[in-house]
Amino acid sequence: MISVVMASRNEVVNLLMTVLSAVEALKFTEDWEIVVVDNSDSDVYPAVQEILAGQMKFGRLRLFHEKDPSLAFCIQKAHDEARGGYLFFTDSHCLIGSDAISSCFNFMEQNKQKPIGMVHCAIQWAHRSEQTRKTHMSLSEDAPLGTWAGAEPVSSPRRISWKGMPYMMR
Repeated sequence: MISVVMASRNEVVNLLMTVLSAVEALKFTEDWEIVVVDNSDSDVYPAVQEILAGQMKFGRLRLFHEKDPSLAFCIQKAHDEARGGYLFFTDSHCLIGSDAISSCFNFMEQNKQKPIGMVHCAIQWAHRSEQTRKTHMSLSEDAPLGTWAGAEPVSSPRRISWKGMPYMMR
């Protein structure tokens, strides 16, 4: 099973776009779930529940509310609640490319004998903020949504200092 996990705080519209991009990216397999751990303010959380209700009714998306405002705590909770042998983490305001999860999954399946701790995955920020442009200079403004411009495979492990980098692990 593949579990897409995400921590969310005070995201409503962007969270739904991220969830829908995950659903689309998971169409290559039948065995998947999405786990969202939300620590929104008490006046925002009902909107999060409402906007995800359509996806939750199918039983593939599970939503947990956590009052601790720590993003690290929410990420750990999402990992703890995930049922899958493969975990794909992304921020709640990112779009997942249509082949990002399947590409990572296929790579891991082809390299089962090798330890894999983190894989850079093709994503794009839904909000296209100035901070995003500064963080990822290779992101082309004319790149189609859900694609990554200029990404290259890494042959040896590297530290990723920015907390929002999507990853997949088994």
